[in-house]
Amino acid sequence: MIGPIFGFVGFVRGHISARKRSGNRLDRLQYCEGYAISFLLSATLPGIAVGRFVGLR
Repeated sequence: MIGPIFGFVGFVRGHISARKRSGNRLDRLQYCEGYAISFLLSATLPGIAVGRFVGLR
């Protein structure tokens, strides 16, 4: 459950970053995708750690 949350946060962060750099619509979408993927990948280890701590397998 932590992955989609991080992905959404990354999506929003990418949009803000592209807007700050005056990107057009396609630039914003590319930044959103890139940030969402990187945030999703960074959420993998905490997600595994939380799952093992709680006892899920």
